[in-house]
Order: sequence, then structure tokens, then C-alpha cells
Amino acid sequence: MRYEAPSSIIFSHMDENVPSWISLGSPTTKIVVSVTNLYEETIQGDALLSGYIEIWHPNKPSMYRKIPISYLDLIHRGEYDAYNNVLTLDPNKDVEFFLYWDYKDSSKTYVFMGMPIASYSFEKNYCVHTLKPIPFRMRTTIQLFSRLAPLRSDEYEMTLYFVGRIYGPPATY
Repeated sequence: MRYEAPSSIIFSHMDENVPSWISLGSPTTKIVVSVTNLYEETIQGDALLSGYIEIWHPNKPSMYRKIPISYLDLIHRGEYDAYNNVLTLDPNKDVEFFLYWDYKDSSKTYVFMGMPIASYSFEKNYCVHTLKPIPFRMRTTIQLFSRLAPLRSDEYEMTLYFVGRIYGPPATY
């Protein structure tokens, strides 16, 4: 699965076989922010390597999370000299930042709490709840170089599908 924005910033999901449903017990999802040099010249200078990802529910303003990005999140560094704090980015090369989202909003509440259930079923000793799809939007702002303006991606819309398994015998009414 790749979250793409029509700019130099691309979001991508790192899991190999990405499930179409996310278990309510899944602690985090991995997000990669990739910034590519689209110019024909090499860009070099003092690195700043900071920014953030914003994730929000389009219809619930309180369901918002801002995840900071720093040089500690770099996984593909291009030519980053940490000792001198100099970043060199050749044409069509990129730097990638690897972050986690724990499905919580800024109030530390899981985003699936209180969401409507689409269906439920019983499997052995479990009650399986499938939530209705939950839409989210995502955008990042990142600054690679101290002398250049920050880059801001377009909004990416994603839909999350959560499934929860609750241990216990089926209720009898």
C-alpha cells in the first residue's frame, strides 16, 4: 500500500502483506515519508530535518493527531553527514523518515473508540466486531534544509478498517 501525494513527498506503508483489516489489538501502523529531489541539480546545505505529520478525521475535528518528525526518524539518509549536519541530495534521490502511529488522537484516545459497529459474529470463544470504515486525512510538513522553505504535501485520504475480537462466550438473552 502506498499513500501518494502529487509532489516531492510520498507516504508509504512499510508492512509487506498489508491486511485489509486492522485488528483492534494492533499497537501501531508504520508510516514512511519520502522526500525526493525533483530538480536536475544536487541540493546541499545545512540540514534541519524536522517537521510533522497531521492525521485527522474529516468530520470530527477533535480526532486529530500531530506526529513530530526529526533526524532520529531517518531510515534512508541520502548523503547525510550527521557529524557536520550537512545533507546532500542528488537528483531523483530521496530521504525517508520512518514513523509510527498508535491509532490515538491528541487526547490519547484510540480513534476507533465509540465508532459504529458494521457487523458482529461469533467464532469459538470470541465475539468479532467489525467497525464501519473510518475515513482519515493525512498531510505532512517537513523542512530538510535550514535555508530552504518547508515542503508541504497535499492531503492524502485513507480509510481504516478495524476488527476486534473480544474473548468470552456469546451472550445469551
